[in-house]
Amino acid sequence: MGRAREAATNQALHAVCHQPGFYQDLLGDQAEITILPIDAPLSQVASRQELITLLRMALLDPLSTAPCDTDRVDAFIAGELDRWYPALTYPVTLPSRDDMIIIRKKPVG
Repeated sequence: MGRAREAATNQALHAVCHQPGFYQDLLGDQAEITILPIDAPLSQVASRQELITLLRMALLDPLSTAPCDTDRVDAFIAGELDRWYPALTYPVTLPSRDDMIIIRKKPVG
């Protein structure tokens, strides 16, 4: 299933990391932490199949030489779309957000 398990782990980690003070608690007073949101929406995707294809790319392991059951991956994506966005109409724009986390050592003195 490529990176599907990694994606679930990343979502869980993302939820934990955005609790107030997570990085500060982790690093103590020796570091400065900045979290910059990077918005990258999927814009004006024409059809459900095109959307599934775009989302599939993030779940596949580009270094894998094993055959991939894309029908199974597509069924997983379709189920998640139905669960999270039950009333999608096309063309569709879906919000997406990644964060760039910058950790700097605090200057001495």
